Amino acid sequence: VFVPFGAGVPGVEPRHMALLEKEAPDWEWREITDKDAFAQSPPEADVVPAWRFPAILPHRAANPRLLSTPSPGHDWIPLPPRGGLTIRFGPFHGELMAESVVGLMLAFCRGIKASLDKMRDGAWPREAVAKTLRPLRGSHAVILGFGHIGKWTGRLLKPFGVSLTGFNRRNLERPDFFDAEDRVVDMAGL
Repeated sequence: VFVPFGAGVPGVEPRHMALLEKEAPDWEWREITDKDAFAQSPPEADVVPAWRFPAILPHRAANPRLLSTPSPGHDWIPLPPRGGLTIRFGPFHGELMAESVVGLMLAFCRGIKASLDKMRDGAWPREAVAKTLRPLRGSHAVILGFGHIGKWTGRLLKPFGVSLTGFNRRNLERPDFFDAEDRVVDMAGL
């Protein structure tokens, strides 16, 4: 297990290790806390939970069966896919990132950034900003990448009356919060 504390990244706590040991008591679990030690991890590792997977990992852990990361995306794992290897990504970023996305969409639609920029000159820039404002309600959002973050973004946009099209590589299942006009399309349909 290599999920070190630092730089705003939560790490492994004793309760996490205890949970792993409880769920898989026949396995040997080892927490590694620094990058160099991780690079020297035993080659017989079958399961490797880590935040990042350095390029050296495939040489040290020749045949891991599972790589698990709290990271939301593939860019943290520089490994080509191969048979017998499962890679799992963390879902907890979905809601966090989606709130930021929707906040920025609202700021853009309601002219908040433009207003703040123009208010440096003094008065409220109502006339200058008014012509650029548009409602989020009733718009159509196209979400490229409809995984955890994309789905949470869509979920948070629905109460604003936004219709959705989500593009996904694999899972084309319609989420339960979709309306009749919403759809999920594969990347070939882009």
